[in-house]
Amino acid sequence: MRATYGICLPLLILSFSTSALSQEDIAPAADAVVQGTSEFEFARRILTGRAFPVDVRRDAAVLLLQRAWPQGTKALADILTDTADPQGRLAVAGALAETLPKLGTLPEDFIDPLISALSAKDEKLRQTAALAVANYSHLVLPQLGRIILQPAAGTSEDTRLAAVAAVQRIKDKASAKILIEALDDQNVQLSTRCREGLEHLTGIRFGQSNAAWRAWWQQYKDKELAQWLQLYILALDSQNLQLRTRVGLLAEQLSKQIEFRWLSAQDKPRLLEELLTNPLEDVRLQGLTLSRSLFQPGPFPAHLQERLRQMVADESAPVRALAAELLRDLRDKQLGNLILARLPEETDPRVRASFAHALGYVGAGEVVQPLIDLLADPSPLVVAGAASALGNLASSKDLGPARAAIVNALLVRYDKTALTNGADATLRGEILSAMVRVGSPAFRSAFVRALQDSSALTRARAVEGLRTLPADNRRKETLAAVQLLLADPDRGVRLEVLRTIEALGAPDQLPILEVRLDPKVELDPNVRQEVWRIVMQLLAKADLKTLTAWQQKISDDDPEHQTQVLSHLERRLSESDSTSPDLIAVREKLGDCLSRLGRWQPATGKYGLAYDQALALSNPDNTEILGRLALKLLDALLHQGDFQQSVAHIKDISASLQLEQEALGTALDYLQTLLDSKNAESAAELISALNAAALPGLGRKPLKQRFAQCKARFRNLQ
Repeated sequence: MRATYGICLPLLILSFSTSALSQEDIAPAADAVVQGTSEFEFARRILTGRAFPVDVRRDAAVLLLQRAWPQGTKALADILTDTADPQGRLAVAGALAETLPKLGTLPEDFIDPLISALSAKDEKLRQTAALAVANYSHLVLPQLGRIILQPAAGTSEDTRLAAVAAVQRIKDKASAKILIEALDDQNVQLSTRCREGLEHLTGIRFGQSNAAWRAWWQQYKDKELAQWLQLYILALDSQNLQLRTRVGLLAEQLSKQIEFRWLSAQDKPRLLEELLTNPLEDVRLQGLTLSRSLFQPGPFPAHLQERLRQMVADESAPVRALAAELLRDLRDKQLGNLILARLPEETDPRVRASFAHALGYVGAGEVVQPLIDLLADPSPLVVAGAASALGNLASSKDLGPARAAIVNALLVRYDKTALTNGADATLRGEILSAMVRVGSPAFRSAFVRALQDSSALTRARAVEGLRTLPADNRRKETLAAVQLLLADPDRGVRLEVLRTIEALGAPDQLPILEVRLDPKVELDPNVRQEVWRIVMQLLAKADLKTLTAWQQKISDDDPEHQTQVLSHLERRLSESDSTSPDLIAVREKLGDCLSRLGRWQPATGKYGLAYDQALALSNPDNTEILGRLALKLLDALLHQGDFQQSVAHIKDISASLQLEQEALGTALDYLQTLLDSKNAESAAELISALNAAALPGLGRKPLKQRFAQCKARFRNLQ
């Protein structure tokens, strides 16, 4: 299932049944991920699902690497650095060890996480990480050398041994230099591993003689890389005489792979041609994998593209499948005809699936009927590939009358799988995915029926299908149908329903969503968080009455959501009556919430607006409100660190509101907080600002005494 064919979504699902766990063990975990999400999301959730066996998670990681999704790199790196998930780290490291040698361009995002994994407690993870990181060759040798020769404080001997295991796999003179320099290390085991590493690196055996190795180094250290590679290949050949021919060819493959990375862009096509015409299947596959590195920049060499076309009829099924995949990615204009000619005699279902998938990118109207015919193939892999291709064609090209044929064929094939509810769940999901991309209103009834399917994958795809249908006057009908699945046992299905409400909903959906905010109703905190996000989006469209009601419903212990609702309420009030006294209260409460969240700058802004508005009303009854707002504004200014403005504000409210004592008390309270936290720099600035202002209140008891005590504490702090 791994290796040459590549990992695809159906094969990844198949790995559930071949894992070491029983069906009873793995079914709950599988149901939690087979939710009908995108192929990327599907693989990501398997990768992060700790209930899955490490082999299944490794297959998911391989899929993420092979597809080269930009977000896939981050998902893999996050797992690789998660020390709380050792099995996940092992899965990713194993996938990297397996896949990196086949990639033309190595993503450098994994270098630091792999180096870090060399320090893991688990020996298998350390060794797997060493195997993977060695693929980065000269990019990692300096770091590995420092771990071995100049270990930082706290570096374990196991980490250094893992670094040796990585270095010995890097066919480079610098590798030999590192191992030679470490031969006399005080750690006997590390010294022994270095000798073994040199034997592995060179094929030469000197037993336990460090002196012999140093003498050898003096003789060979100035030789060119090509001589090193030749030395290595000859050593392998001499040690495996009984398999001389095959070992020689495989050694040549290794040599050429290493050589390929060092060659200039002009010289790489020559080496690739040798690999692609090699009699060994493994070598040809290696050549196909390395061919991707020539996709960019510039055009792919014409003679190599012609060789890829020939390989569509290669004797090896994995080679045929991979050649078709490469030509598909090159959008080869001849590939469609090549596949159509080859399909009648192609018997391998995995190759037929690869062919079908490719037709969706390189074909047009002429491939529609052959793909429709493949929907009747006995292999689910082939049917899934054909459905995907038809969906891609219908969504990206103007097919005229052929589009109607695609719609009808997908409906018929889906109905056939729907008759076996409980079986072929993956295939139903794949066909529905194609129907989603086509987006025909004719699929509405099928999507609605699929909402009742026993498979979570199918239900989720059906919800997505209804959401993405062309806009019509059936919004309420669609929402009514999918809302029933807000209580679906599958988390992925519930999230799809929420996305549909987000896309099609209006504030009239808020009462339904409010129910899902109850932890007793929606047990998953991540789903509740998504509900909150959508609620806030819908509240942006709500009227004053609805916003006021929601503001009162949200607890004061939840300042984050209070802030969001109050912001909507402030905007709506400003639009209706910017002089409304209610706006003062909303802005004050908004300032309170922002203060509790430590967002002092926006809090200052809200308090300032409320204070200015209250001043403008010139209402004698506002005196108490003004005083309260004035002190809150002062507190926010102080926390913001704007001490000059704070002092100016104290002067202002001392004169206008006779609040000098209260204001200075607030300032001294904050000064004491700075001193308690030993923030000498800020304390000095505030003391300086207060001294410069020469405020009368600081010359009278008890404020004078408090200020003197603060200054004494400050001097002691210095």
